[in-house]
This record gives sequence, C-alpha cells and structure tokens, in this order.
Amino acid sequence: MSWFNADWICMECDKKEWSHPDYKFVKHVEFLYITKRRDYNYPGPGWPGEDGRLSEELKQALQEQLGFEWSEERDEAISS
Repeated sequence: MSWFNADWICMECDKKEWSHPDYKFVKHVEFLYITKRRDYNYPGPGWPGEDGRLSEELKQALQEQLGFEWSEERDEAISS
C-alpha cells in the first residue's frame, strides 16, 4: 500500500516511493496520525509523481496540525 495515498501499489511503484524525497515525511505524518490521533484511515497527502514534490504549504499545514517540525536538511522530524 502507498504511503502517499490509499492505493494498493506494485513492487515497482513501491521502489519509486522509497526513492521519493518526501517519503520519510509522509511516513512520519502517517505515524503521527495513528499514534496521536488514533486515526487509522488517514488517506495521505496524494502522490505528487516521481518528479513532483509535496507543496511547502501542505507540509507546513501538516506540521502545524500534528505539532512537529521537519528538517529538510536532516530529512527527519526535529520535534514532536
């Protein structure tokens, strides 16, 4: 299953997700939806395409909503 949306994906698509620059971010967002909100039905932000990126506005909104900061340089959450 995709981390970016609720689609079932093939192994080739899974590999594309793994190499996407926003992969760790969307995994962390889903983790927080489950652990903080007990929401197991989070649909994900949507697949931006292999060469696309999630918008900075969306990333900021998710960070504010879930109470964490994300470091693009370190590619990880710096607070939760």
